[in-house]
Amino acid sequence: MQDELYLKISKTTVRVEAVNDSNDGEALFSPVKREGYVIIEDAHFSSIGLVAGMKELYLQGCDIVNKDQVYLGQLNDNWGYTCAVIATISDDKLNYGLLQIAPDQSYPIAIGQTQVTRDNASDILASTGTSGSASYDPKSNTLYLKNLVLDTNLENGIFSRFAPIDKTLTIDLEGNVELHSKLSGMLLFGNTCIQGSGSIKVYADDGSQDYGGILIADKDTLTVRDCHLFASGPFALGGIRLQSRLLIDNATLELTCTNKTRGATIEGFDALVLQRVSFINPQGVRFDANLCGATTDGVTLCKEPIQIARANSVQHTRPSTPSISTSLGQLSIGQPASPMTIKVYTLLGELIYEQLLTRQVTIPLLSGVYILELGLYHQTILIP
Repeated sequence: MQDELYLKISKTTVRVEAVNDSNDGEALFSPVKREGYVIIEDAHFSSIGLVAGMKELYLQGCDIVNKDQVYLGQLNDNWGYTCAVIATISDDKLNYGLLQIAPDQSYPIAIGQTQVTRDNASDILASTGTSGSASYDPKSNTLYLKNLVLDTNLENGIFSRFAPIDKTLTIDLEGNVELHSKLSGMLLFGNTCIQGSGSIKVYADDGSQDYGGILIADKDTLTVRDCHLFASGPFALGGIRLQSRLLIDNATLELTCTNKTRGATIEGFDALVLQRVSFINPQGVRFDANLCGATTDGVTLCKEPIQIARANSVQHTRPSTPSISTSLGQLSIGQPASPMTIKVYTLLGELIYEQLLTRQVTIPLLSGVYILELGLYHQTILIP
């Protein structure tokens, strides 16, 4: 998303008035619908005129003052505006009047119904009586969760709304963390990394159609590293607009789709990168860039539970694997002691070769780096 246009208003005062004879001026507007984004950070901003059209409008450390008159939303009409400011007196009426935004000492993170602020950042849920603890360090942009158990009915388990140019949000896990939500377990805007020595179980509403265990915004990257993640929902792991990226590094994942009519287990990503991990179940599961998700047949998205395991958890099978060698444009594998399945993936997780190995084989490959699976063992290979 770094190649997209954006406007940032930070720690200043800005007033925009776009008034003409018909009182329908455009104060803050993208002429190319759903393109570009605006960040208002710790700033005083006021406008008279239409605010609409951009892909996203991020309010960071500030909020709308005159919420009784306007709110941020989307108008369902032929114009296709996004983030339009719409008059609350009529859901089908765009606001050409006053919009006021002012600093409110908040950070763009909420845990359940609790907004993270400068006052509560060191112990976010202290006043709620919630089991476990949560704290936020703005300097490192890290949210620390320790043995947290949260059950929320009306909000997402964790909601973050950082702009794509901001530092990656790190969610650091210690102990066992559980998030239960009637909406999404995590709804994340901005690049996010879930990591730590602990584990996390994330549950979205089973009966819904559009919520997810974890959802990440358009063109942002979700990284899961060095932890155990269980995610359950209509979409277990999902990208909001089909152009997000998923990177899994030395982590164990158990993913469950709870709406097999509409949902999917992994969906909405234009790239999946696997590092020090491997797909374990179901048989033949792989990432397909055309489907933007995980599949077992190359035609439909996988709706069955998916397991991904750390490479070191299956290293014990290596002594039984046949010899492996590479040469110019070729991968050679010796005859195995017993039949086993061979798979070759790109670094984006796309399966490009699969067969049952019963004898020595030579596979032609273009020069590059690949991930090779033999039975349960996998390794990275370089084809010169």
